Amino acid sequence: DNEAQYQQLQQRAELFRQVSKTYLCTCDELLERANDAELQLEQIQHDAVAIKTLLEEKNHLLEVVSTEAKQLSQQRAAAARRFTDAVMEQLTFLNMPDVVLQVAHTTGKLTIQGMDSMELLISANKGEAPKPLAKIASALEVEVSYLFSTEESENQTRQFSITMIKNLVEYQKKALNEFGETYLT
Repeated sequence: DNEAQYQQLQQRAELFRQVSKTYLCTCDELLERANDAELQLEQIQHDAVAIKTLLEEKNHLLEVVSTEAKQLSQQRAAAARRFTDAVMEQLTFLNMPDVVLQVAHTTGKLTIQGMDSMELLISANKGEAPKPLAKIASALEVEVSYLFSTEESENQTRQFSITMIKNLVEYQKKALNEFGETYLT
């Protein structure tokens, strides 16, 4: 019985020597490494749960942001309609009924800048298709992205309309001087 216990202890001691040799450490250091490994495993498992929670939160926030982006897009479209209606009304008042002003509003993939793209299109001549304002009237430096970035108040829309009309009148004066009255009628 003592001999069997002795043999068993000898085998265990040999096993510890082999493990110490394999891992280049003492038994106490090996136990410390095992404890560290268990802590790391717990941390990894905790991190996996945290990652899953964060992914769920990200998906929820994406749904919220998408819903809000769609609402903002609708508000921008409504602001664009109000803006073009107000400008067209003023252009008619200024006896410029052939001028056509439109806002090209396209909706795409949601990005950090939003999901909308807006561009002012204008046609100064009857029967001519509206073209990007920046290409045909570069003197009219218009920041459309600011106007439609949020739901603008009526005063801001009116102020923008007045500025736009003043610029259009200046454009018409320059065209009159350059091409004569018959060109514009």
